[in-house]
Amino acid sequence: MQTQSQVSIATANPAEHQITDEEKGDLYMARKQYREAMDQYRMLCDQNPHNAVFLNKLGIALHQQTALGLALKYYERAVKANPKYADAENNIGTIWYQRKKYGKAVRAYQRAHQDA
Repeated sequence: MQTQSQVSIATANPAEHQITDEEKGDLYMARKQYREAMDQYRMLCDQNPHNAVFLNKLGIALHQQTALGLALKYYERAVKANPKYADAENNIGTIWYQRKKYGKAVRAYQRAHQDA
């Protein structure tokens, strides 16, 4: 995730800093433009279907739109792409917690803690 100063630099003078597609998605997320972020991350996932970071970020954008089932799908794909990806495991735990499946949430959180 970018710091506030990095976001300011990226938007202040675009001629000085050409932002990447991932950074565009991150900017949309920072601005709470979740649909635009989702579209950006989906494009990145289509281009890089085994990139755990992009899959997780797409899951987060979906999660912010309360599309829990789809978010879970992308978090699980992120873990499949990188079985030691603690952030995605933690996000899986959050989905299960929101669904009141506390046993599943605890197991996901434990896996995230082990992977960290």
